[in-house]
Amino acid sequence: MLKRKYFIFAILSMGIIACQKEELGKNVNDNSSKISNYEESQTRKFKKEVVVYDKTNKNNVMIALHSDDENIISDFLKNNELIINTSDADIVKALSKPVSDYEPIGNDLNHDMVTEPKLVIELIKQNIDSENKYFSLRFESKNYMKNYQSGYPIGFETNSQIIGSVHLGYGYSYFSGYQFKAKWWNTLWDDVYVNGAKSFFVNASPNYYNYYDFSNITTRKRKMTIRPDRRQGGMNYEVFYSKMADNALSRECFLGSYDPNNFGECYYGTVPEGSSAFWHDYGGTTGTWFMYTPVNGTCPWKPEPGSGFDGANCRVVKIPSAIANYGRQYIWRRNLLTESKRFGEI
Repeated sequence: MLKRKYFIFAILSMGIIACQKEELGKNVNDNSSKISNYEESQTRKFKKEVVVYDKTNKNNVMIALHSDDENIISDFLKNNELIINTSDADIVKALSKPVSDYEPIGNDLNHDMVTEPKLVIELIKQNIDSENKYFSLRFESKNYMKNYQSGYPIGFETNSQIIGSVHLGYGYSYFSGYQFKAKWWNTLWDDVYVNGAKSFFVNASPNYYNYYDFSNITTRKRKMTIRPDRRQGGMNYEVFYSKMADNALSRECFLGSYDPNNFGECYYGTVPEGSSAFWHDYGGTTGTWFMYTPVNGTCPWKPEPGSGFDGANCRVVKIPSAIANYGRQYIWRRNLLTESKRFGEI
């Protein structure tokens, strides 16, 4: 069922700004019925806020569509269905194998690398279950026809969250460019440069995933611009977000193997029954070790060189500094778990 509420307000210094809000699906969040008054809600002449629910009607996000042309917003919503997904296999692929092919690109025959997006889609709010660290935003054509949005750049903005894209495996390839704003007083976007050149992600494969690692850049806001092939009919990509930058974890491990039952965690092993697991920092070059208390005065599990009795307890394995220095190891019952590698560590 579709519910609509319309709001119009006047900004004396900027003329009349039209702002509309639409809810898709059953309204399960009372707060979502309120206009957001987001800090940069007046960057374009027209803005429309849309609340999108997943299939369970338990998770939802609020996005704002910005444009200087009101028809662009209405045409986009008319021709495309908006979908969010918190359990998408493509997201898992994107997180486990990000593509980072930076190439300085000029304008070419099939991709518009110059025109600024006439449509910007901004993530404003999210109401996603805490166990879901990632979610995607997808657009499916209602009319199966090439429309304005298919062959022209679209900008995607978010407030300092990981943002990336997944090619859906059909049609032509696209380019992704990234920008950021560092401080609250920044009004203009800074371009991401690699080796002195404004750079884009590009890959000729029909299946690819990309994001830019902002871990070394202070950002309060991030923007990704998708520049599709002019010949592309329909939108053949989705956008994915992480709810926290620190949750941008892959499926690769410093220690042990990835635990498919616990996203972002790696499993090393389990200490013997009758003992308790812990870790201890010896200091210096000896470092931090995974330990357990002796069983009947002995250390039956000695899987690594250097493991065994240390005079008081049993050593198992030295924990890599990339884990131990930042407290990224966990003890669960008698198991050793560690955080998997972040994107920038792959």
